[in-house]
Amino acid sequence: MLINDSVNSVYPGINASLGLSDFRKCSHIFTSQGFKQYCIASKKATFAENGTHPLNMQKCWFLCIAILFCGLHSRAQTGLEDWNPGYVVTSEEDTLYGPVSLLYGSDLVQVNDENKIKTFGANQTLMVYIRERNNSETERYIYPFPFHPFSDFKPQRFFEMLFSGLYLSLLSREMMITETVPLYDNFTFRTYYTTRSRLQQEYFLLFPGKKVRQLSNRKDLLFQLADKKDEMKKFITSQKLSIDRKEDLLKIVQEYNQLKTPK
Repeated sequence: MLINDSVNSVYPGINASLGLSDFRKCSHIFTSQGFKQYCIASKKATFAENGTHPLNMQKCWFLCIAILFCGLHSRAQTGLEDWNPGYVVTSEEDTLYGPVSLLYGSDLVQVNDENKIKTFGANQTLMVYIRERNNSETERYIYPFPFHPFSDFKPQRFFEMLFSGLYLSLLSREMMITETVPLYDNFTFRTYYTTRSRLQQEYFLLFPGKKVRQLSNRKDLLFQLADKKDEMKKFITSQKLSIDRKEDLLKIVQEYNQLKTPK
């Protein structure tokens, strides 16, 4: 456990070594190897029938590629909606036990309470607890905090608590992003570009008073920790830490809390 005994936890019961969700492996209609075998078989069959290669071979291969990435995109989208055992504490302090589904994109949480699906917004929730079904040792604690990167109006949003400290805490949000990637076609010897979705974790700092600040780079991190800037810069440099790695951020936040703790 990475939380130091000298650091008082604002949110008790939180394990600083919590990891990301491991999404379930699910089957899809085709695989890339299956595409290739299908197209090769189709090519051979057509050639055997009329002695010529199929005229629409390129279209067939391109269509298979499109189907593959549509399947991957759909599978990635449903990952955040996976159901895991847990409970939800509402703003009225009611605790609802059952399978829980957290939707970061819309900041909603659903719970199957006695075979009834109930949905709550972040402003209607005090806390969400999830124990991953595929890894019973992984527990996740999610809290709502007011946040908006630009506006003074800050709606409630869900954040996973990775580290709870008296002076500084570490939060994260899992977001689905879409990116364009190249895909080489072995039949036409051309490179096509397609889109895919993948899970990305964003990190945030939580200061006293529920002040949430998003991390963007090392300079921004040191600016946020201005009162201990020199000490933290030396610590980060000597330990060769990166703000892109959760394990390194946990060390940084822990060190800051230790520096702030009265000796």
